[in-house]
This record gives sequence, C-alpha cells and structure tokens, in this order.
Amino acid sequence: MPPNEGNYELKVSVQEVQGESLPGNNERILSTRVENKIIKALIVDSFPRWEYRFLRNALDRDPGIDMKCVLFHPGIAPGEGKGYLPGFPNTKDELASFDVVFLGDVGLGENELSEEQCQNLDELIRLQASGLVFLPGRRGRQLTLTNSPISDLLPIVYDPQKPTGLGTSNQSKLELTARGKDHWLTNLRGAGEPDRQFWDRLPGFHWSAIVSKSRPGSEVLAVHSNFRNDWGRMPTLAIRYAGAGKTLFLGSDGAWRWRRGVEDKYHYRFWSQVVRWMAHGRYLAEKEGIRLIPDPERPKSGENVFVRCIVLDKAGFPLEDGEVDGVIIHPRGQRESLRFTADEEGPGVYLTSFKAREPGDLRMEVKTFPAERELGMTLKVERQMKEKLGQPVVSRDLLQLARLTGGKSVNYQEYEEVTQALSFLPAPQAVIQIHRLRTDTAWGLFLFGLLVIYWTGRKLAGMI
Repeated sequence: MPPNEGNYELKVSVQEVQGESLPGNNERILSTRVENKIIKALIVDSFPRWEYRFLRNALDRDPGIDMKCVLFHPGIAPGEGKGYLPGFPNTKDELASFDVVFLGDVGLGENELSEEQCQNLDELIRLQASGLVFLPGRRGRQLTLTNSPISDLLPIVYDPQKPTGLGTSNQSKLELTARGKDHWLTNLRGAGEPDRQFWDRLPGFHWSAIVSKSRPGSEVLAVHSNFRNDWGRMPTLAIRYAGAGKTLFLGSDGAWRWRRGVEDKYHYRFWSQVVRWMAHGRYLAEKEGIRLIPDPERPKSGENVFVRCIVLDKAGFPLEDGEVDGVIIHPRGQRESLRFTADEEGPGVYLTSFKAREPGDLRMEVKTFPAERELGMTLKVERQMKEKLGQPVVSRDLLQLARLTGGKSVNYQEYEEVTQALSFLPAPQAVIQIHRLRTDTAWGLFLFGLLVIYWTGRKLAGMI
C-alpha cells in the first residue's frame, strides 16, 4: 500500500537456477505513479431494480468515485434526491466530465435517450477514452440501441426474437472462459482469494438477456452455465475496445446477489475494478485542459505508438482550429518532432503516431496553441522478446498453449519423454464425413440429365 502520491519503482527478482539457459531474465523493474484521482461515474436506468440499488450504493460509498444518477421512471417524474440529475446530459460539454457511464434497462425513445444523446455518448467513448457499461433488464429496452449511434459499441449481438430475456427457476452461474481466467477484471484484488475458483461459489442468477453471439473484436470473459444457442455457449460477460475507450456487457441482473453472506467482499470490489479499469486511459497523463492517451501504454521496441491528445481552450470548451506540436526524446537521446492533426470526428481531439526505436524510457512533451497548454509524460519501451535461431525459445507461450489444450510441455532436453508419450497415444479414430447429396451440384445435374432423357424418350415414343 503506497503511503503517499508520487513515483514508485517496483523490482521483482528470482534466484538463478543451476543450469539455467538464460540467467539474464531473472529480474524485472517497473516504474509506476500513484495519484489520488476522483473518477466521475453516471448511472442511467428506468426503474430502481435491485441491480441498480446495490450498484448505486457501491459507487456512492467508494471515496474515489463521484457518482451521479438518472432514473427515468416511465410514466411518472424522474427520480430525485442526493446525487440525482434531472435528466441525461444534453450537450457534449455536460457529458464530457464523466469517466464511466452505466446504461441500465433504457433505450432509444420518448422520455429516454434521444439520437443526439446517443451520438454524444458514442463520441465520449471513442474520442474521450471514457467507459460504457451495458446492464440490460427485463423490459428489453436495450435492444432499441442496436438502431442507435452506439450500436457498434455493444460487445454482443442481442436476439431480437426474445427481448425480455431468459428466466429460470433454477439459478445459473457465470462460467469463466480461458480469456476470463487470465483477465485483470476477474481477479478481485484484495478479496483474499488465492485464485479465481471463488467464481464457482458465487450465488447465481435467475434472469439473463438473450444474446445471439459476441461481436467480432470483443473478448468474452464469461458464458452462461446452462444456456446454449446455435453459436455455442451464450456470452454473459464481455468487453470491447472502441476507439480510445472501452465497453463492458453484463447480461445478468444478479450481481447484487454476490453480497449474500459476505457483504461487500466481491460485489464492491468487482464494480470498483470495472470503474477504474475503464477510466484508466483518461488519467495516463493529464493536466487542466489537456490529456495524452498513448496506445499501447507499454510499447515494445519496433512497435508503432498512436497518441491521442485532448485539448480544451481557456473557457473549458474543445479547442478547435488549434495547433498541437510535440517532441519525443528516445532512450538514447535522439529527438523527434511530432505533428498532431485534428480528428475530423471530434472537436478538441488531435492524433499522431511514431515508432518506438529502442527499449528504455521515452520522454514525450506536447504544447498547444493558442490555448498555451503543456504536458509531458514518460513511456516505458520494453525489449522485444523474439526467438532467435540457435537459442532457447520463449517457453511461456508454449506452456500456456499446452494448458489451454490439455497437453503437456517439457524442456527440450527431455525430448525422449515426449517421444515416449507420443508412442503410447491411441490410434486416431476414423473421421466420418457425411456428404449431403441434396446440396451437391454434380448430383443435381446428374438427376436433371436422367429426367431429360426420360421425358425426351417418352416424347419420341409418342407417350404424352
């Protein structure tokens, strides 16, 4: 636990093993900065269902989160009280202050979200590096978002035939995928769990949104334990990177049940990690009125780094028709000038890119005109770990592949063990392939030819 804000250097080292092939990789140094940031979150829903109530309490009690709510209450006046807004922010400037937005059982329509508000929300995620969480409900209003400007932000594809979702008397659970077992979001730091087996012990849910499949480019972290469709196991927890921002989909409304018997041990920590993970990109490097967002955050030597600069003028509005210049100082001291170009899709957003030449600390400094804002940041460029001819391979990836496929990975010096294990494998089973004649073009032409001969013969024989 860091005692104060500031820069910290972490060092991890392991003892050298006798006969080790690569003794030079037993140490890793990481530089990081600790800051006290207040993340601004917005929760939008239609009715105060249990998922909404417990999520609101979790964020409201987090000292690092400034939470606001919008409760539409169809048929009556919107919700009022501490932390409530009279309506969804109507302008880009009002919405730009929020780092994370939670969308509950709301959609596109009268007394809910408008086309313009959805467009502003889309630009907030793509251009301003904010996060968006989809939390569907039993009304099925989120299906209307598939025809809105934020449709491409959805990590999944809803089933339009079943808008009210799937309800079961027996509870179902979230089953982590191979990607989910390694992702940072599923490892609840501080919960005291040595591994991710606690996900199997969490209370389940009785309702979930019906999803056809995940969208290309999305990462599925968990699937429904019981429900399958034509595409396989139904995604229930999925994430997606969209522009500079991120989106998350949780298809069940039973996360509040995780509090049973343990209070906030899992529920609060999960949503706390979600909020901080989504807002992370906005706070990599920032001062008043200017932000720098590099992608990737920890590049490797030889990789291209894409930089997004978000600038506000002295009045706090996006800087239009301005100039943004930058310079980078490579680890060996070489200087390189950067020229930012304005992003046509979003005012106040400027883009550039460069190539990380060698490993080490890379310094970047940016100046803007006429707003006269300056900002600098340091990137840690890592060394490329490429396999070289005649040297030992990087076994970490091969070991992970063996674990995922149920195989085995051993050192190259134990090759006799591998060959012996292969010799005891059973003979492969014969592969049976079913050839459907009704879909075969040649077979259809053959049948057509027989019919032509048959009817032609009847005609020649005088049989009508």
